[in-house]
Amino acid sequence: MPVLLLLLLLFVGIPALEIAAYIEIGGRIGALAAIVFTFLTAALGVALVRWQGFATYAELQQA
Repeated sequence: MPVLLLLLLLFVGIPALEIAAYIEIGGRIGALAAIVFTFLTAALGVALVRWQGFATYAELQQA
């Protein structure tokens, strides 16, 4: 598979699938609920990254 085609799939195909899935989910549960869940999962992701960062920093200080 040519590299250019692989890059096209990665940078265009995957986001297009994400958008299609988001539209489908929004149609099933409602746009507002989909947006709220998106922000909730984003906040959860930020909290998880912070928690892991603090844990890694604490381990680094002990080493």
